[in-house]
Amino acid sequence: MGKIIKFSAILMLLFGLVACGGGSKDPYSGYDTPDGDQKPTDQDKATPDSDKDSDDSGLNDGDEQEPDGETDPDPDADPDEEPDGGADDEPDGDSETPETDGDTAQPDGDVSPHQAVCGDGVVDFGEVCDGGTTTCEELDLGQGTAAFGCKSDCSGWENAGLCVKEDVACLGLPENAHWSGPETVNQTWDGAAWQPPNTAAHDESGSGYPCSFECDLTYEWDFGGWRCKPSVTLLCTGQLDCYNETERMPMCPADSQNFFGQDANYIVESLCILPGVSQENPYVDILTDSNTGLQWYEYMPIDSNTYTDIRNSCNNLVYGGFDDWRMPTIYELHTIFNYGKHDPAVTTSVFKHVTSNRLWSGTPHPTIEKTLWIVSTDFGYTIYQKRAPDSGDPEGVGVGGILCVRGSEYKFTADSIELLNDGTFYDTRNSRMWHSAASEEPKTWAEALSYCEDSTLGGHTNWRLPNVTELYSLVDYNAAPDSFLAGLGGDSTSPKEKFWTSTTFDADPQNAWYIGFDDGLVKDIVKSAALRVRCVR
Repeated sequence: MGKIIKFSAILMLLFGLVACGGGSKDPYSGYDTPDGDQKPTDQDKATPDSDKDSDDSGLNDGDEQEPDGETDPDPDADPDEEPDGGADDEPDGDSETPETDGDTAQPDGDVSPHQAVCGDGVVDFGEVCDGGTTTCEELDLGQGTAAFGCKSDCSGWENAGLCVKEDVACLGLPENAHWSGPETVNQTWDGAAWQPPNTAAHDESGSGYPCSFECDLTYEWDFGGWRCKPSVTLLCTGQLDCYNETERMPMCPADSQNFFGQDANYIVESLCILPGVSQENPYVDILTDSNTGLQWYEYMPIDSNTYTDIRNSCNNLVYGGFDDWRMPTIYELHTIFNYGKHDPAVTTSVFKHVTSNRLWSGTPHPTIEKTLWIVSTDFGYTIYQKRAPDSGDPEGVGVGGILCVRGSEYKFTADSIELLNDGTFYDTRNSRMWHSAASEEPKTWAEALSYCEDSTLGGHTNWRLPNVTELYSLVDYNAAPDSFLAGLGGDSTSPKEKFWTSTTFDADPQNAWYIGFDDGLVKDIVKSAALRVRCVR
């Protein structure tokens, strides 16, 4: 019965505290926590005096008294004082209120302790700050000692622009590129990030701002792939297989293996343009080359070898609604070849009427009279041939064929060359860099491959032996007799000899293509021969 009376007294006392607006009792701290998120004061956390006489409650130890059910608790009673005689009372002197962290307040009711409330002095989730001041040093934001406060929306610090970093190194320079502006930048903190950023940015305008870069010579910017890719201007040769000194290899060699660096090794490097010739109208024998812009009228033999007849066979042609047909140049004829084929050395699925024969060009030999440059379609040779004058000169050689062409003249000769100071020259038309000097000694084909792969001239490590199209771009038929080397004006330091290409002669893998800068010929020779080498990148 006594326990029931004591329990009822406790309930009456608690009821009175709630009715008077008192806070909820925190069972962990031993003091009342006011409603809301306010922190308790030191007075609120006062612990009961262990020496206080228990008679303050009006009860003696061990006495039992039934409370008057109609009597309210004493309004002057200290709400922080535990009632005597509770079921959980400890003997006097042993009762002690647990210490609590003064910065921790228990939430009242269902309020979440992580709810972001800007201005409550607590940095919650989503807030950068919540009141107070700071400095650049405290935030580890570089230099600046001035204090600044938190923004009114707690999203960052006011006057964060006072924080600066000087000479921050630029980062992220891609391969085959160089800085076009300062390699460091001075940054200011804007409250959320450093500005301007120190990451590399491609310089399209050439303004040279900090951390801007440009692609190296022979490379161009690839916006989609965010890289400097090789500039692609020259056509692929068509050779897809790799060869050793005598035969076709089962697969192309890998880097550092024997015979690496030949033509087919670099097709995957996107260094050339794949063929783009097609017949747009199946009822009209006109082939359109999307790469060169030329249109070809299919193979047409002629019955005379006089120059007038050769020239007029195209100049007087009206076909497909066009009357501006002409003879092709020797360089334009070179674009139809597929050096991965022979008999004929063209893609016959496109050039369906071209057979193994000789095709005239309109390019005259620079030193031999009555002679035109021609191509041999059986293998892809470039040679020259006598043509008869209008009167029917008996020196004229047999009849050749002709492919008429229309469109602006297509050029890929290196007629715009920039001499550099590192032992190289740069072909601006085709975005190719070349060794200015040829190899000191002639080399075999296999030695030529290794010689270029191992070269580090000018600080570059991606030198290679040029394919037949690349080396042919250096041929200038107007530069003879000093030299057939384009753009260098017959440089006396360049040997007027035959030079290796990386392209194997498809009809006989023991041979490879060479170009003679002494005579302008493009032919094949056995790979064990010793020829000069000029590397490209």
